[in-house]
Amino acid sequence: MPVKAQSLSATAEALCRGFTLQVRVFVPKQGFRFRVLVDKTCVKNQPLWGLTFVLEKKMDNEFVEIVFVEYKPKPEDTEAAQGIEKTLDTKVTQEQIKIAKQEIVPVAMELEGASGMTPDQKKRIETGARRFSVA
Repeated sequence: MPVKAQSLSATAEALCRGFTLQVRVFVPKQGFRFRVLVDKTCVKNQPLWGLTFVLEKKMDNEFVEIVFVEYKPKPEDTEAAQGIEKTLDTKVTQEQIKIAKQEIVPVAMELEGASGMTPDQKKRIETGARRFSVA
């Protein structure tokens, strides 16, 4: 089936393009690795920003993902979305790394082997993720 071509003019709105950026964060406990993914997806040509936190544990000489937590700010939380977008310009700051180590990694480590998050863990992850995004 042929694709309908559309002409673009100089006044046409730029197309939103999604991507994922991965950053590793040092974990003080040996045998673990922590990654942060900055994610941009596009819906109706509008960017939606998110963070993914991945905790990996070394098992049999390779790292295996043991905890995966996704954080997407609520649509009305423009400060968090702008903070995530700003990470692309400033890179991950020392303050963000500190928040990850002190607030997000400990909760992620509590989740190892758990069947799900408790309400307290969910609140702590959401609070840490939002603080990470606006730091």
